[in-house]
Amino acid sequence: MTIPHAAWRAVKVLVRTLIQSEKNPEPTRRAIRSASAMAVGIIVCSVLMGPQAGSLGTMGALTADVGHETPMRRRAVTFFVVGAATFLCEAIGVWISPYPAIIPPVMTAVTFIVIWVWHALLTGPPGPINVVFAAAFGIYMGANGWGVWQLLEPTIFAWAVSGAFMLTMLAIHPHETERDAVAQAALAVSRYTSMDPDADEASLGIARSRACISVNRAWQVLRAGRLGMTSTPLTRMGRDLEQQMKDLHLELMLTLDRDSFPVDALNVSKVRRITPDRMPSVRYLLRTAFLRGSRPGLVASRAAIAVLLATSTMFILPFGRPYWAILSAIIVLHMGASRADLTIRAYHRVVGTLLGVLLYVGIVASGPSMWTRVLIVIITVYGMEIWGNKNYAVCVVFVTVFALIMFPVASQYELSILMRDRLGETVVGVACALIAIWFVGLRAPVLLVRRQYRMTLNRTRDVLRDLANSDLTSPEAHTRRQLLIFELGRSSDVLSSATQDDPHGTDRWMDVQRAVSRFGFAVVTACWREPGTTTVAAMRAEQQLEDVIDSLPPISTTNIDVSPIVTSIEKIRVHFAQVACQ
Repeated sequence: MTIPHAAWRAVKVLVRTLIQSEKNPEPTRRAIRSASAMAVGIIVCSVLMGPQAGSLGTMGALTADVGHETPMRRRAVTFFVVGAATFLCEAIGVWISPYPAIIPPVMTAVTFIVIWVWHALLTGPPGPINVVFAAAFGIYMGANGWGVWQLLEPTIFAWAVSGAFMLTMLAIHPHETERDAVAQAALAVSRYTSMDPDADEASLGIARSRACISVNRAWQVLRAGRLGMTSTPLTRMGRDLEQQMKDLHLELMLTLDRDSFPVDALNVSKVRRITPDRMPSVRYLLRTAFLRGSRPGLVASRAAIAVLLATSTMFILPFGRPYWAILSAIIVLHMGASRADLTIRAYHRVVGTLLGVLLYVGIVASGPSMWTRVLIVIITVYGMEIWGNKNYAVCVVFVTVFALIMFPVASQYELSILMRDRLGETVVGVACALIAIWFVGLRAPVLLVRRQYRMTLNRTRDVLRDLANSDLTSPEAHTRRQLLIFELGRSSDVLSSATQDDPHGTDRWMDVQRAVSRFGFAVVTACWREPGTTTVAAMRAEQQLEDVIDSLPPISTTNIDVSPIVTSIEKIRVHFAQVACQ
């Protein structure tokens, strides 16, 4: 019997992912800072409350890493909100631990809500895993006789100490995130503006989208780090970054105007005055995440179903507890990715857990003291941070040792049971994750892109209406323009993700992406042209686009012929540019 070539190729890919390591020095520096903040919380908690409390307080200390890609002000807000959510989930876990029958439905609900909100609000790395894990951890500790306050006291204390240390370090380098965002925007704009205007539209469109999205995101980062939309930055570095962004924005708009309109009529002074806003409001993000076919809904549904299957299965099997199976499921699914990437993560989870359990046995065999355990917890926290973006299997080794070392083992017999249970629970959790990956949302990619492009066309129509009414300076018009830019960026992300899951079903939508993106950015550019020059063109384009939107079939998982859509949008764009320059 011979192994098919495709199977060998899959095995080679999996093996290659185990030995590959991404090389990027920036996450290493960030990992050192994050691990330092968490280590301080654990150490101070251990000194004042005892080494066992220090280990348990790690759940609170881990919160110091949230929002590490956002500026100081937003990161501080995220830290407090995620901390409160962690405490609540941990308490819920303890409260439900005496009632096994309600653990599956409660954990399913907690998983869905936490992961859905996290992705709906675009909270970003390191993901919602620690918040959900806090509930599973509470179930384990509650089943072993721990009360709510006994568990929350070290958690809150370590959270407060780690947070204070983290905010102090951020105050020393207050504009690091903003500098990175501006640098990325500058690189993207440079690549776009240096391209030949006669280059093929596919390459030009990619560069255009990346430049516009990078500039918009950089503005969002700058705004998120300030107290008011119109306030002047307090520091010299902040003012320098603001000026750099204004120059980049002008350079981008001049190039967009050249690509979109045959006659130059860009109001340079207006471009310098009006800049993009912060992220869309929480209300808008939650409302769009509620829509059928939203990505937060898909990611949360997969994770919740995996947790429901894992917890229910563990009550049927004669070994183990749901605590570890929940962790094994959500660690694969909590951030969302393509099915292929999630499958590789599941494979890494099994391999990493096996190696982690073996390493843990070796550590326990040496008879470490409680203070040695605290040191090992700190080392594993650093290992998780340093390897999280480099090699997932190695990261899981540290996750496994971290999660096991917090609990003392009374005897060799208990240790052997622990090894058996953890490996069995890992297999259950990963199997449930794979079921969710490959059976939940099979036709979601088409639904995702159809929903997203309908939303982007609606936002384009809204801005065209403002142009037609010469309403470009009101706060409402400013918000609608910002939402269009945001949805243009999200369209690119959604299509990229959907294409990985269903390349044959979504390949035709690349033409839609190019047409919608080019037209959308032309409409945005028109907002900075001389007043009144685009009024008539916008009135006609709005009505034409309204007719296109009305003609679209209801959104579903069924694919459609996109050629008429592409042709119609291209005609509207060309006519809009011609009339605007008459």
